[in-house]
Amino acid sequence: MYVLVIFALVCLNSFVRFYPETQTPNTQLRDAARFLFPHLNTCNASSAIGKTSSPMHKTSALHIEGREDIQSFAFDLGGSTCACVLEWDIEQYWQRVFYGAKYIVFHCTTAFFGVFCLHRPQWVLIWKLLNEVLEELGNAIVGRWAWTVSVLDMESRYDTLINDILLTAVPFSALGLHLVTVLELPDPIQHPATIDKAYLLHFLRVFAQYNMFLQANQSNIWFSDKKWTVGSLACEAGQLTSCLLQIALIWLLVLLHKLSSKHASVTTVSICVLWAPFVVHGVDYNGLPVNEQIAAILSFSLTGFFICYYQWYIPSQGPLFWISLLSYCASLCIWITFGAIVSAPSDRFYFQDSRWCGGSTMWSTSSMSNCASAV
Repeated sequence: MYVLVIFALVCLNSFVRFYPETQTPNTQLRDAARFLFPHLNTCNASSAIGKTSSPMHKTSALHIEGREDIQSFAFDLGGSTCACVLEWDIEQYWQRVFYGAKYIVFHCTTAFFGVFCLHRPQWVLIWKLLNEVLEELGNAIVGRWAWTVSVLDMESRYDTLINDILLTAVPFSALGLHLVTVLELPDPIQHPATIDKAYLLHFLRVFAQYNMFLQANQSNIWFSDKKWTVGSLACEAGQLTSCLLQIALIWLLVLLHKLSSKHASVTTVSICVLWAPFVVHGVDYNGLPVNEQIAAILSFSLTGFFICYYQWYIPSQGPLFWISLLSYCASLCIWITFGAIVSAPSDRFYFQDSRWCGGSTMWSTSSMSNCASAV
């Protein structure tokens, strides 16, 4: 019965949304180009491109020798062709990578539980890279970004391989491997592989177990627009739901005699610490969501410190303990001083989580649909 209840809760995310997303009124939308490039507001829209005297031209901008009238380039997305100003700001690039809502937490937990269930970080990293390819293929095959959302949402989160692979999949795969190594969990996949029905079924069961943790990630949509705010702190109901379901799945493994109570307890605390910076976070006066990529740095450090704390009581730590502890300390130092490393952006374009048909002037909720009236 316990198994059926957990399975039903995990699968509910395909059918239930308790808090429907809100829509920004058309009267409160802003032109995205002028929002991102404030200097456009000082020039006439019809003459913004192609005039030497245009304020768009800056000394730091890219330029074409002998052709100061050329101040933009075409960028083809396949069906959507844009004109971009000849300007590149490396600082702004890194601001886009680290600040704003980016669904980073799910990349973190996908990598962490992938290694926890499979014990093979290389498989997880290959799957993460394949997932990035599949997300983009959705545009070409069904016209939906990542097979689920409108192409209008394609890059509103600045979805990069740096975020999804380098800054999340790699470190959190290492974090999962550290936990598995410290707990000395048995390899769930038999070696050597044999081509028979029994081995195939066992192999599929292991991946089905991993898939249950992935599906628990998606349960956050039940309460994706719900949060509790107390002073300068906010608690995300959707993230908390996913965390609790994954903890329930860990104890389900105990009931199925796949994990000991001691190991389940250590894993439960690790999950709680991993999710904590995403579930509870500070908000500014506009109630903006957490900067998830920066929160991931803190999550990596705190979870790693707990694993090291547990490992300290193991008679022989070995070099793994000190190497891991050093990396977690370095990560925490980066998080503490991050504002000095990459300053926060002056605009709020990437602080919303999706759908930008013009920048919204409403910043009080974390999920708004600005494209409902786009035709």
